[in-house]
Amino acid sequence: MKKLISLALIILLLWGCKSKKTDFPVSEAEGAKTKTMMTIHDNTALDLKIDDIGSLYYELVPNETSMVVSYRYEENMPKDIMDGHYIEEIYFQISKPIVPSTLSNTLLTNHKALFDRQCFCRGEAGTSLIMKGNLSIEEHKNNFTFNFDFTVSRGKQVTQKIQGVIPKK
Repeated sequence: MKKLISLALIILLLWGCKSKKTDFPVSEAEGAKTKTMMTIHDNTALDLKIDDIGSLYYELVPNETSMVVSYRYEENMPKDIMDGHYIEEIYFQISKPIVPSTLSNTLLTNHKALFDRQCFCRGEAGTSLIMKGNLSIEEHKNNFTFNFDFTVSRGKQVTQKIQGVIPKK
């Protein structure tokens, strides 16, 4: 009898605590449609490679004399759309110790500046070197700041400028 009363109380307790689901529209604000993330990979370098069909790709490898800054832009797509994602990733490498500088266009290849697009968009997806743009790194009391504006040669481009802070150690 005690077990039956205990079971009945547990069921009533769980049933009474059941959350109520309310449907409401998702905001059309920019934050609801996209996600962005910036990461600084310390003691890391970009290792650029060419695959069997001639396409550029990269690997992040350990390297104590450099760091890699990565930025990711992702559009949130409905879950029921196959291959409906759109992602842009920007990478560039900075030598350590960091030196304030300004680089333009083909000099960006010294920092292995890359643009990687992942989408179902024929002829536009894949990784390419960024050959047109400006990267400036400035030193401040407690950190470095960078501004990177660029364009890519093929396809649509959502991300055209990134800014960030690199803390001093």
